[in-house]
Amino acid sequence: MAAKSAATGHTIESVVKSVKGREFSPIYFLFGEEAYYIEELSKFMEMNILQEDEREFNQTICYGSETTADLVVMTAKRYPMMSEYQVVVVKEAQMLKDFKLFESYFKQPQSSTILVLCYKGKPDKRIKAVQLLFQDFVCVESASLKPDRMPDWIIRYFRKRNYDIEPRAALMLSEHTGSDLVRAAMEADKLMLNAAAGYAFTSKDLEKQVGISREYNIFELQNALGRKDVYRANSIAIYISKNQKEQPIQAVIALLYGYFSKILLLHYYKGKGERNLSKAMGIWDSMLKDYEVAARNYSPAKLIHVMHHLRKSDLQSKGFEAGSIETEGILQELIFKIIH
Repeated sequence: MAAKSAATGHTIESVVKSVKGREFSPIYFLFGEEAYYIEELSKFMEMNILQEDEREFNQTICYGSETTADLVVMTAKRYPMMSEYQVVVVKEAQMLKDFKLFESYFKQPQSSTILVLCYKGKPDKRIKAVQLLFQDFVCVESASLKPDRMPDWIIRYFRKRNYDIEPRAALMLSEHTGSDLVRAAMEADKLMLNAAAGYAFTSKDLEKQVGISREYNIFELQNALGRKDVYRANSIAIYISKNQKEQPIQAVIALLYGYFSKILLLHYYKGKGERNLSKAMGIWDSMLKDYEVAARNYSPAKLIHVMHHLRKSDLQSKGFEAGSIETEGILQELIFKIIH
């Protein structure tokens, strides 16, 4: 039988481990801003709880925009056919308009049913049904990945599939897709589709197959700013400003904030006598020289001012304190303030 499990302390890894060990909760609530992990964990459960010959009669997949809580409950209360369990997966559960009607079922779930609710976003914890989920069942949050962690995620994604990608290309791809893991995975899959296992993708591959410019991207902008190359930084800023669909200014500012934060870290770790600077800063060894150049150009005091300018530009890009400045001018003004 599916046993109840407390909601606290659950991760994607712990759920995968428990499912492989045939230890189930009657209800799984997969929620959060990042759709990728919700979908991946849901797929794993769809493929690993029931045997292939059991799924035809005992696995139901529906969508919140096309069903109701009442219908989901009716399905969940059915008994499995020639199987110990039935699995009911509700994708886009945030689209259900009557979520509160789950309350009675959550108080007494069917022991032979494993109900998986995939909920994009943050649920309203004032609703009793939601409170019961967090109180008695397995809840796993899929949080958005911070922009500065995307390149590492992309590299791991390629390596898990027996491919590789150079750090610069990973940064370019992360800039192209933002923090959208689903989109990043789709672009990565397209790249790998016609490549032999073991292939290492470069920035040239991304320019050719994805259409990302090797000359005008956040990676090149960071390097230009680090070197205080005024002409180059302004050229890239103008290009980015005119291509907001490809490179939203909010994402660019977030990545620049991460970049200058690491330069500040470099000053700190050097002052402490840290030997493995790359590891301490969370960057690749091949990038350290560029950061050292930037550290020579930006003192800790200057970097504090840079952080202030980045925060102000972020607010301006979101409509606060912008005054009469146009969106295209925000980045160019920011570049001037950083360098001078």
